[in-house]
Amino acid sequence: MGATVRAVRRRVHRSLVVIGLLSAAILPVSGAAAGGGRGQAAPDLVFVNGTILTMGPGHVVAQAVATTGDRITAVGSSAAIRALAGPSTRIIDLEGRTLVPGFIDPRVFGPFGFWEQTSGASLLVEGGNPASTPEEIETRLREWLGAHPPAPGSWVVAAGFNPRLVSSRRLRRDLVDALLPDNPCLVLSLDHHVALLNSKAIERLDPKSFTYPEGSGYVDLDASGSPTGLLREAPVFLAMNRVWELLPEGVRENATAGFLATAARYGLTTVGIPLAGPADVTTQEALGKEDDLSSRTVLQPFALNPEATRALAKPGGDAETPGSDLVRVGPAVSLVDGTPLGASAALFQPYRDASWTSGLLTMSPEALDDLLVRWGSGQKSVAVEVSGSLASHLLLDATERALRADPPR
Repeated sequence: MGATVRAVRRRVHRSLVVIGLLSAAILPVSGAAAGGGRGQAAPDLVFVNGTILTMGPGHVVAQAVATTGDRITAVGSSAAIRALAGPSTRIIDLEGRTLVPGFIDPRVFGPFGFWEQTSGASLLVEGGNPASTPEEIETRLREWLGAHPPAPGSWVVAAGFNPRLVSSRRLRRDLVDALLPDNPCLVLSLDHHVALLNSKAIERLDPKSFTYPEGSGYVDLDASGSPTGLLREAPVFLAMNRVWELLPEGVRENATAGFLATAARYGLTTVGIPLAGPADVTTQEALGKEDDLSSRTVLQPFALNPEATRALAKPGGDAETPGSDLVRVGPAVSLVDGTPLGASAALFQPYRDASWTSGLLTMSPEALDDLLVRWGSGQKSVAVEVSGSLASHLLLDATERALRADPPR
């Protein structure tokens, strides 16, 4: 276990202290001379008189921990760790509090979500419920625009409507066009599996050019073959990728730095960012040069975005990006079905409150089998998302077949 001191939670008045993880060996200490001893440099920072949950093999619990630079260098008793301290070592008395490794959240919408939450319109209505009619969407967006008039031509994002509105005939581009005739606007459902674009956004994104496997979602078209603005499943994530790439670099940098700082504040020292693309690599490297990366990130492209998967392709699917050991590239994210909120998570039986559907498989069983076979043979790392009972069953069966075909050595 190791740690980055940038992410150390120093609010010792709380009962829990979180210290962020990086790869480094912990040296157990049973006794040592003052000032480091044995030729060892004194640590920069030590925590004593606590309960240190190392989470390592054997589930070792210690009283104290020492760090040097951005690494944990020793754990042991309070007396032994104090003996390592030198004149410039900072000593924090935990006073019985618990110190734990940093928490890892493998799946958040990350910088895009931070931008959406801090700069966009919320479509939640009374009680925190998602807007459930086109009229509620229009009202909430109108109210927000009255308080936050956008700069000419800038992107507007709104989120929080009920994804089951996908069947509403009024969920079309003209619902937003009247409010935003000159700004591109992306309106997202609460689960982010349904989206609505206005006419300006359709011009900027050209959703008809999106490529995705049959059955993984759709771009709704009217009788003339023009996009109505309604997107479902895979095209939604492709649209989110394109909007993010089209935002000014300063907006992306501010959102990324803000997201990472917020994650660190809540004890998340490693975050997985799905839907990552080329712009995320550029932004993370720029922040790394400014020493403004407060959490470790694992960038994961959307598997159906070929531009992103090519740009982030790394041997082994888990390699460090140039410029910082706090940024890594992980495996591409594949989605097998939708969500329960949208009645699109794939179930064995129809939904009780939506008896006309049992959900939607956005990846065929054959494609899932092929993906897991490549994983089982060691050809690639994978990240697969499933929600419903049928999708979960298919994933477990595919995993079992892959392991039978190429058993672990």
